[in-house]
Amino acid sequence: MSWLSRIKKLFRSPEKAVSVTVTQDGLSVSSEAEAVATLSWDELDEVYVYTLPYRMLVPCIFWRLEGCNGEVDFPDRAVGAREAAKVLYDLPGFDMHAYQRSLEGMLSEPIRVWKRERN
Repeated sequence: MSWLSRIKKLFRSPEKAVSVTVTQDGLSVSSEAEAVATLSWDELDEVYVYTLPYRMLVPCIFWRLEGCNGEVDFPDRAVGAREAAKVLYDLPGFDMHAYQRSLEGMLSEPIRVWKRERN
C-alpha cells in the first residue's frame, strides 16, 4: 500500500484516530483505521516528513519511519507524536533544514530528514 493510501485512511481525523507510543526499544503507532504497527530503533533506517492539506487547507504534517521490517506513518498532531518528534530530532545527523523545508509544501513527496549510516 502506498504512503498516500495509508494516510487517506487516517485523514478523517488524524489527531484523534492515531496514538504514538515511544519506548526505549522503539515506537508503536495504533489507530482506529489500522492495526498496531511497531518499529524498533534498531530497525529504523530512514525518517521522512510530508505535509498534506487538511481541513480548510490547514497543513497536516506526517512522519514516516521506514525500517528493514516495515514502516509506520503518523500525523504530528497524534497523541504522543510530540514525544516521538523529540526523539527523532535527536537522531545523529537529523536534517533540521530538510525538516523545515518539508513544512513549506503540501501534497509533495516525502522529504527524507534522516538516514542511518550503515557500515
